[in-house]
Amino acid sequence: MLLIFAPNCPEWAILALGAMAAGGVVSSANAGYAAAELARQLQVSGARFALTIPPFLNVLREAAAGTGCTTLLCLGPADGAIDAFELLRGDDPEPAPPIDPRSLAALPCSSGTSGLPKAVMLTHANLVANVVQFNAAVEHRV
Repeated sequence: MLLIFAPNCPEWAILALGAMAAGGVVSSANAGYAAAELARQLQVSGARFALTIPPFLNVLREAAAGTGCTTLLCLGPADGAIDAFELLRGDDPEPAPPIDPRSLAALPCSSGTSGLPKAVMLTHANLVANVVQFNAAVEHRV
């Protein structure tokens, strides 16, 4: 499980899709979260890895303390975190895990209508169905 705690940027999508293609599950955290809110999502999601940007790293460090999140990644060099760009430069063979369309791909948290955010389980099939529906809607508008 990879939790991404970063604002919208191209790298966010690249790393999220790469993690899912490798058989991982991705959970996105609100970039405005304070450490306590982020810690809750780290615990609920069971994230072992978390990705952020250098200005958010201290909040992530504080949130990860006492959770099962053991590996911090950063979009750029930072003390105490792995530079995510270095992972992209690796020369290890690409993983080719068998992906079951029914397996979990994403675990976003919804604010819902009341109370604390709740995790929403999305499978690979859910995500593909959403793309198919979107494409069908766009084709009808043209």
